[in-house]
Amino acid sequence: VSTVGYGDVTPETVEGHCVVAVLIVVSALYMAMPIGIVGKTFGSVWDDRQKLLLVHRIQVRLAAAAGFKPSDIPSLFCHFDKEAKGELSATDFLHMMRSLDIDIGKA
Repeated sequence: VSTVGYGDVTPETVEGHCVVAVLIVVSALYMAMPIGIVGKTFGSVWDDRQKLLLVHRIQVRLAAAAGFKPSDIPSLFCHFDKEAKGELSATDFLHMMRSLDIDIGKA
């Protein structure tokens, strides 16, 4: 109905033209929603890229220097969590890295 072809099938009545116009608008909006979702997700990941790179660098260095597997990391973090909040403060994190003798400087 809304092709860029030769127009083999076209509406002939006013009602047909109205239906086609509504379908064109609805289909454009239907296709635009996934594009917006993907764009927002990409923006969120892009904003968190430094954090993601740091996490990856730490995982690699924990595995290489101390022999920890990814499944060991939650229990390791719980061990160094002084306030028992379920997350490490910057001070606790640096203490953990120093205790394990792991340098987290630039790779």
